Amino acid sequence: MDVWDEQEVLPSDVVQLGPRSLRDITKAKAALQLLAQYGWIVPLPEGAPVRGKARRIAYRVVRTVK
Repeated sequence: MDVWDEQEVLPSDVVQLGPRSLRDITKAKAALQLLAQYGWIVPLPEGAPVRGKARRIAYRVVRTVK
């Protein structure tokens, strides 16, 4: 997938739709943490509603250019 149109991303999104090398939940979570460390995504608080459900782990995609 080349474009992500959603405002949020979940570890399960990476496992299901990401590159084959990240289709393991542990690797997906590590990749998301790395993206957060560099400011590409921002962690949401635990229980934040994403796509109609409260989520333990979720991130908001940063779309602005600094």
